Amino acid sequence: MKNGKRDKKRAIVILGSILIAMMVQGVNAQFNKALITGYVFNETGAPLAGVNVTWEDNVTHQLYDYVITSTDGAYYMTQTYDGTRESLITASKHGYYPNSTVISMTASFPPAEYEVNFTLKKIAFDTGTYNCSYPSIAGIHTGTFVPFHDIYVQRIYTYPCVGTAGHSEYVAFYYNVNGTKVKDASWKGYQENYNYIEFDEPFILQEGVKYDYKIRTGSYPQIIHNQSLRTTDGIINCTQFTDVNGNVYDNWIPAIRLERWEW
Repeated sequence: MKNGKRDKKRAIVILGSILIAMMVQGVNAQFNKALITGYVFNETGAPLAGVNVTWEDNVTHQLYDYVITSTDGAYYMTQTYDGTRESLITASKHGYYPNSTVISMTASFPPAEYEVNFTLKKIAFDTGTYNCSYPSIAGIHTGTFVPFHDIYVQRIYTYPCVGTAGHSEYVAFYYNVNGTKVKDASWKGYQENYNYIEFDEPFILQEGVKYDYKIRTGSYPQIIHNQSLRTTDGIINCTQFTDVNGNVYDNWIPAIRLERWEW
């Protein structure tokens, strides 16, 4: 009889221990966290504010969290979960090339801390597409461009209309003062990255210098229907656009992006 009571008491103690362990494990699971912090800088090492930093699954691209960097370029994100996540962290800001990294992040209690810093490189010049509208058609664009800082160029990207193969087939820059050609390049056909035209070597469009441009487009590029467009990097003007049917306009600017690679 006494042995039976002892066995019953022992069973209760064991069961209690198991329940307590399960409760502790459950409580700890609720507090298993991973946090990621860091800074975003520009190419000169200065902090970049207003950068969108996202945390997502590297395979499914499920978005876990996102923040905007503060004035000192700092960001902070934290998530509660169990196990390990293969995470894709991306920093992006209009006018800059996005930068991403993949990191394996294991949650724990106390929280596991990860630090990821980014440097974003500025796109040389970008009209963007937020001012674009229809109609669109292929043709020859001429106009002027004045950069607000030295712009290093190695290729030009042409924004296509959705569902089309809009692109440029020829681009040239000239000094406005005397018509001397600075650089030109031609399209290489429907290959990989056919929206780009690459120059044979990088060149500089100098701050404050007025240039003429000539761009011949194909298919349906995105169009800014204004005589001029001013960005933080320069001002581009339309002098004349002649479409493939011979119609002439003075308010068609192709949506383009001047880019550089690693130097």
